Amino acid sequence: MGWTGILLGGYIGSRFLGALGAILGAAVGSAIEKKIKAQSPSPSSSSGTRTYTRRTSAAAQMTLCAAAAAMLAKIAKADGIVRESEIAAVERAFKRLGFSASARAFAIDVFRRAKDDSHSIYDYARDFTAATPVREIRELVYELLWDVACADGRVSREELDILHRLTGPLNIGPIWFDKLSRERSAFIDGAREERRSRRASRPADDIAAAYDALGVPPSASLDEIKKAYREKAKQYHPDRLRAQGMPEGMIKKANERMAEINNAWAKIKVERSRS
Repeated sequence: MGWTGILLGGYIGSRFLGALGAILGAAVGSAIEKKIKAQSPSPSSSSGTRTYTRRTSAAAQMTLCAAAAAMLAKIAKADGIVRESEIAAVERAFKRLGFSASARAFAIDVFRRAKDDSHSIYDYARDFTAATPVREIRELVYELLWDVACADGRVSREELDILHRLTGPLNIGPIWFDKLSRERSAFIDGAREERRSRRASRPADDIAAAYDALGVPPSASLDEIKKAYREKAKQYHPDRLRAQGMPEGMIKKANERMAEINNAWAKIKVERSRS
């Protein structure tokens, strides 16, 4: 069943309210009117569970698509101007995530609507958090926001401030801002000199980043660290995220995060063995 069919069935409309619900309703209404995806509902499944799973999976993708596009619009508007290059960067990002052409058209429609509406990026983030209980999905979307902010080669101070404050409404913790700003320091105004000054202590920075990746303090016991590693590995397992309706491009990001988690655990074990 396509997105249009789901909405006509009343599924999406019954679940989402607030800023996100409003923009979902407007954009999907436009999609129906323009026949972005002219597709009849699929025949009824002999299994009610399979039908529900398809609907919830499509609903999750639709929510992610709309929330990410709306938040990206607000970041793009941070300096007062939304450039065509920024819109193109958003479309490329959704293409990399594996969304269909109609889903990308839907995302761009949301982007254009959200950039001038009265809601803030924090309104959309709070609604997305309420609709998306899986923390790892919110973390991956936050990383996507960073990717697009860096797409033009520079993260402005205005964008940086938004990204810093956004960890609160997304309920992912400030550690993610610290981590991603450190990884993308080459794109941040005024950060190059700071990065150069820290090169001498890179090994220490690396082990600190390993603890950050597992979400544990350096003072944690080895058993506590092992438990955190196993929990992270479980949370980012591709099958778990696919069950939440995540597109393959987002699964690829999760796999990259899994590689980082495995690398962090390996580094910490070596460091602890030397103690």
